[in-house]
Amino acid sequence: MARSPRYITILHAGPGHISFVRGEVTGAVVAQAVERGPWNLEDGSLATALGDFAKRHELLDDRIFFVLPRHEAAVRILELPSQDPLELGGMVHLGAEEIVPFPLDELQTSYCLLSPIQGGSSRVLAVVVRKAVIEAYLDALRAARLDFEQVFLSTSCILTALKREGTTSCAATHVGPGGLEVALLRDGQMIFGRGVAVSVSIENDRFSESSLNEIAAEVRGSLSASRRESSDGSAPGELLVSAAGADAGPIAEALGAALDQPAHVYRHDGANSLVDAGAMATVQGDRSYFIDLTPESELIRRFASVARARALRVAVAVLIAAIAAGAVYAQAVTQRGAYLRELDARADDLRPLAQTLRTKRQQLRLIEEQVQRSASPIVVLATIASLAPDAGLNFTRFSYDQRQGVTVNGSATEPKLFDGLIDSLRGPGAAAIPQFARAQELYRTARVEWNQNVWDFAVTIPFTEASAND
Repeated sequence: MARSPRYITILHAGPGHISFVRGEVTGAVVAQAVERGPWNLEDGSLATALGDFAKRHELLDDRIFFVLPRHEAAVRILELPSQDPLELGGMVHLGAEEIVPFPLDELQTSYCLLSPIQGGSSRVLAVVVRKAVIEAYLDALRAARLDFEQVFLSTSCILTALKREGTTSCAATHVGPGGLEVALLRDGQMIFGRGVAVSVSIENDRFSESSLNEIAAEVRGSLSASRRESSDGSAPGELLVSAAGADAGPIAEALGAALDQPAHVYRHDGANSLVDAGAMATVQGDRSYFIDLTPESELIRRFASVARARALRVAVAVLIAAIAAGAVYAQAVTQRGAYLRELDARADDLRPLAQTLRTKRQQLRLIEEQVQRSASPIVVLATIASLAPDAGLNFTRFSYDQRQGVTVNGSATEPKLFDGLIDSLRGPGAAAIPQFARAQELYRTARVEWNQNVWDFAVTIPFTEASAND
């Protein structure tokens, strides 16, 4: 039996995992389910499983909203010199190549406002995703004949859920399909966020011991990184835990033991997941942290489909009018002409704004190109230098290749000094420059200089994953 369109379904899908939460327009949860299996996007098995899943749970007539997990996107908290929504969107889009090393036409961007800053600037949550990543998921949905409305980001859903709960300071941890996410709030402001792709093992709807240990280690590392970046180094407030399609209680217990701090399981109106609750609130109209990652190609396809349907209806109406009476046909032509004139008038009103946006985009592109040519190596070197210890380690050579990456040579009085440098590059350094997460040692050799042991070393930071050996 077909379901009424009043039902809203929040859908999650990824390698080995499909789950959904169905709610009424009020947000009250009426059904939810999870299934796991050996599925993946590449061979089409996930699309087949989605089709079977949708038929079993009668999802085809629901309003479907798909959630992209945080680890599939690059998310940054930025301060931008504007408070105009169009300008902020343009700045995020033009700066996407600085966040993800891919051509701009291969990237999908979006943002939400975190808070305005006195003086005309803004703190925003900028999101950059490869279009190929989103399209792979959407192709699976289309193959399963699931007509989705929008694509949300898990991070914005978590922030929306916490705002609705009135939570102003906490460390929220969400374990979803294929990864986990940590979001830290202080005084109502997001101050740190991290998404990590992890493969968790679940047996009888419970996480395995090894998976719980891995989750606890990742969360502990995220909180340590946030404290290093914090001006006062303070610990987070409440620990809040949720999971998609599984009991979050064991995760809360593991985190409480690992961090020596009580951790609480999130529950709200039947939705045990922060992401599901936030997505439901967004569908209901809460746009506090709204991010829509629906690709432009999908919007164009929908527009074309609607246009074709309208054109067909117009053609039938014109044919009937021509058969019935010439007067009705003449009236239809007159109305059509008036509609076209109205569209032309609207287009004339929009042309000055479009020209202004093109001019600003060109100016921003020139600034971006200048920064890329002159400032990027300096920023990289300055960041590496800021992470080095104050004494006992010297840099002798810095090599920068825009495509290949960075190589740093130097010497240290103790091996632990450059071991610490590599850890810093992969930790706080990666938060500033994501490629630093691939930092690795090339070599270390010992020698004697002035009757003292000295270790020469080299560290490489490849800019692409294909160049990395790990």
